[in-house]
Amino acid sequence: MSGELEADKDFWWSKLQEFGEEVLRPQRKRLGLTQAQMARRIGVDQSRVSRVELWGARPKDYPTAQRYALCYQLSEEEVDEWLRLLSGVAPDEPQSDEALVDYYSTALLRISQADIGGNVQLAAALADDLAGLLTTHLSRQAPGSPVQREYLRMLEIVLEMGCSVASGACFSRETAIAIKRDTLKKTHAIVQALNDPFFGILYELSCGRFSYIRKQYDRAAWRLSRALTDLKNEKEEVPLECLVFILNSMRLLALSLARLKEQAALGKVEDEMRAVLDRVPFSRAGWACHALEGLACAQGRLKLPQAFDTLEETQQLIDEVEAAGTKAPVRRMQLKKTELITIQQLEPTDKTLLERVGAEALLLAQIYGYERYEKDVTALLTTCL
Repeated sequence: MSGELEADKDFWWSKLQEFGEEVLRPQRKRLGLTQAQMARRIGVDQSRVSRVELWGARPKDYPTAQRYALCYQLSEEEVDEWLRLLSGVAPDEPQSDEALVDYYSTALLRISQADIGGNVQLAAALADDLAGLLTTHLSRQAPGSPVQREYLRMLEIVLEMGCSVASGACFSRETAIAIKRDTLKKTHAIVQALNDPFFGILYELSCGRFSYIRKQYDRAAWRLSRALTDLKNEKEEVPLECLVFILNSMRLLALSLARLKEQAALGKVEDEMRAVLDRVPFSRAGWACHALEGLACAQGRLKLPQAFDTLEETQQLIDEVEAAGTKAPVRRMQLKKTELITIQQLEPTDKTLLERVGAEALLLAQIYGYERYEKDVTALLTTCL
C-alpha cells in the first residue's frame, strides 16, 4: 500500500481482522468444520486459516482467496467486501470534487493492478463502482460547466477501462461483443456532450477495437490507423491514464496488420508503439507487457525472427514487474500462448519444443484457473501436433 492507504494501514488490518472474526470464523462454525478441516478443503495449513480468521492475515494470492470464499460459502456481498479489503480499497466514498479527483487517480491504479494481478472480478467491480461514483457526482453539476466536462472525461476513461477488463475476462466472444457494444453506446453519448476532439479520437479508437473483437481485421486496421494518425496531429498531450487505451489500440492494430499480411505497416506501428512506451512509468509496466506481447504475436504470425527477441524483452519486463511485488499471471499466460504461436509459425517441425511450451502454457492456465486460455492452448496444440 502507498499514499493515503499507507497512512491508514492500521485501519485496514483492523477491518480485515474484524471480517475474519465476525464473518469467516462464525461461518466456518455454522458449516460444522474445524480449522483443520477447513484448511484441508482450501489446501493450506491449519495455522494459515487461524491467522486469516483471527489476525487479518491475507491469502497468498487471488486464486487462494477465491478458494477461501468458496469453501466458506460466502455470499456475493461478503465476497465483494472481502476482496475490497484485501486490495486496500477504501469503503468511504469521496464527497467533495477535490477529493474525487484524488480518489479517481488512485482508483485507476488499483483497477490496473488488480487486472494485471489476475484479479479480474475485482478489477471489473472497482471500475463499475468508480463509474457509478462519477455518475452520482455528475448529476450534481450544472450542464456544460467545467467540472461537469471534467467528470465526463473521467467517466469515458473509466467505462473504457472497465470494458477492457470485463471483455478480456469473457470466455465467450459473443459476450465480449455485447459488453463492448453497450460501452460504445454510453461513451458515444459522452463524446457528443463533450464535443472534444481528443475524446472523439479515443472513441474512434474504441470503435476500431470493437471491429477487431468482431474479427473485422481490415476495418479494424483502417479505423485504428486513422484514429492514431489523428492523435499524432493533436496538440493536446495525452494524459497518462489514456496511454493504456492507445497502447492497446496499437497492439490490436499490429495484430490486425499481421492478419492482413501487412509487414511494412507493422514496422511503422512498432516504431510508434515504442515511442509511446517511453512515456509509461514502471508503475504501469503491465500496460507495456500487454502491448509488447501483442507485437511479438503479430511478428510471429508474419514469421518474423525478431518475434523471439520481443518475447524475451517482454519476459524480462514481466520478471521485473513481479520482482517489484506485483504478480502478473495473465500477462505470463498471454506471453506463453504467444510463444507457442511463434514457434508454430517459425519452427513448426520442432515437436519437442512445441510440446514443452504447450505443457507450460497449460500448466499456467490450470494453476490460475483460466479456462479460456486452457481451451485456446489445447486447440493450438491440436493444430500444431
